[in-house]
Amino acid sequence: MSNLYLRLKKYKKVGIVGLGLTGISSYKFFKNHNIPIIVFDESPKSIENFSNQFGDEDLAKSINDLALCSHMLLSPGIPLYFPRKHAAVKLAFEHNIEITSDCEVLYECVKDRAKFIGITGTNGKSTTTSLIGHLLKESGKNCVIGGNIGIGALDLPLDCDIYVLELSSYQLDLLNNLRFNIAILLNVTPDHLDRHGSMIEYIKAKKKVFKNQTSEDFAIICVDDEITSYLYEEEKLETNNITIGISSDPAKEHMKNIICYDNKYFIDNYWNTTLNFNKNVYLQGKHNHINLACSYAACRAVGIEAEEIEKHIESFVGLPHRMQYVGNIKKISFYNDSKATNAEASKPALSSLENIYWLLGGIPKTGGIEGIQKLFTNVKKAYVFGNASIGFAITLKGKVPVKICNDMNSAFKEAYYDAVNDGNEANILLSPACSSLDQFKNFEERGEQFIKLYKNLSMVVSGGS
Repeated sequence: MSNLYLRLKKYKKVGIVGLGLTGISSYKFFKNHNIPIIVFDESPKSIENFSNQFGDEDLAKSINDLALCSHMLLSPGIPLYFPRKHAAVKLAFEHNIEITSDCEVLYECVKDRAKFIGITGTNGKSTTTSLIGHLLKESGKNCVIGGNIGIGALDLPLDCDIYVLELSSYQLDLLNNLRFNIAILLNVTPDHLDRHGSMIEYIKAKKKVFKNQTSEDFAIICVDDEITSYLYEEEKLETNNITIGISSDPAKEHMKNIICYDNKYFIDNYWNTTLNFNKNVYLQGKHNHINLACSYAACRAVGIEAEEIEKHIESFVGLPHRMQYVGNIKKISFYNDSKATNAEASKPALSSLENIYWLLGGIPKTGGIEGIQKLFTNVKKAYVFGNASIGFAITLKGKVPVKICNDMNSAFKEAYYDAVNDGNEANILLSPACSSLDQFKNFEERGEQFIKLYKNLSMVVSGGS
């Protein structure tokens, strides 16, 4: 612990800005290590919650109370530059206060002995982070996952050998010294532009996952879209890290340093292996094959053999509400994709399955489902509910048979009745392409209700009570 004491000694006084998950986690960490802290948040609700938990002793009365800090730890929601510098950022610049983050502090604590794997991308981060963690643990590695996946970096134990961190663009914005031994970029599509100001700035934030890498480190990049393909070529030319491309395009399967997924085969042209991975019902669709290939590459980079990785893929059960396989009744598979709160988020599920009985609806986002019409060919029938029901029914009319339902419960019953009567293998998919807030508290409650409906149906069909 003496080494840890020396590493933390530079934090003379820490100002924590933002009292969400990251802020509270960081507060408890520094408090436990007897480092002076002062906390600030603009939300009266957040301040009240903090005060009820920890008292008022460390609460700033105004932002100026942070002026004497040596370090300022910002929560990911605090804007650095756009749409304008937060008052705390201005104060840090004026008083030469070092801006840091919980991920940076964790790195400073353990960098002399631990490896770091960083995963970013607009979509697929959580599945890939969880899958890497699963494969590493099942292979006997002392590892832990955290970050944007919902576990604050400073809530993680300090005695692990490998830290697997999911990283949002907000978190990447705050990185300065952290070096990822393995950095993964899954994809880049327009997102959070209200925070970054432009696609150029958003891409710059995503690229920071490769910052500080050396010739010993791995950059793993999916090359199936225009932006990431460009970034892959850029990394190869401008850095000396080991750059590996991931693709699902058979045309790339013989290219140097590319790991290509073709149907059920992985053609690995870096470690020179061809693998036939067993089917995993929780990892269906092209997007999940990319997540799997990236996870495979990360584990190989850590030193795990291909056969060991292959052995543990089948036991991965996926994440709740993200194209979650729920079960099968009478040749009908049920998938809970409740986290798909807009049309773009519904695309992976709709493109991964066929003969779909699609449950969708809620509060629609701008553009509705107009942008995913080419995927309607995979839909046998749609069941719309909630505020979006009429609008979605109009979009679907003439393209897909559609039934307007009062709520998700009735949509579920109608879909099952139709699928059973059809007599073929089918998929009942909840992928709402909408916010849940007209009929549910959140997407989690919506997904749990779908699972409950499945379980009740399963008991009835099997003769349970």
